Amino acid sequence: MMTKFLLRMILLPVFLIVIAARLALKIVNKLGAYAVTLFWFVLAVATFFIIKEQQYWQLAIVGISVAFSLAALTASVFLEMTLEDIERFLRNRA
Repeated sequence: MMTKFLLRMILLPVFLIVIAARLALKIVNKLGAYAVTLFWFVLAVATFFIIKEQQYWQLAIVGISVAFSLAALTASVFLEMTLEDIERFLRNRA
């Protein structure tokens, strides 16, 4: 009886932190999607001018930028899914 009460007292703040983190990640993902779309548009325009000026070495910089933005999006989605799994585990546990 007392152990279950203590477990719930410990899990409640953890559960609230997970919910807050998940909500923050959803907001970041929504804003990040618009920011990445704008970023890729700017990179597309830059790529056009880079090819026009025949500065092909700069295309490597554009490629690296695109790769890092995709990695950041993948990491945020993975983190959100992980937090969702932790939240589901804590709901079933308490």
